[in-house]
Amino acid sequence: MPSWNTMITGFIQNGDLKRAKELFIQMPQKNVISWTTMITGYVQDGQNEKALMIFSKMLVDNGVKPNQGTFVNVPSACSNRAGFSEGQ
Repeated sequence: MPSWNTMITGFIQNGDLKRAKELFIQMPQKNVISWTTMITGYVQDGQNEKALMIFSKMLVDNGVKPNQGTFVNVPSACSNRAGFSEGQ
């Protein structure tokens, strides 16, 4: 899993969120690092609603528990008006 996460991080750092998402979808198993990396990518790209959707999917569909890194990025996604209720 670390190499998958490293490649996803690399795509995001190079501004290629599309390829990061494609790789993320292909991952056979995702851990909290995988999910948090995608959330971070969407927040950095200003796609706050997608970041919140990924966060919700992480919790509800996959039962992955967030870590400190996750909680650093989720408030940023919630700071826009659309995500305000989720941030409360």
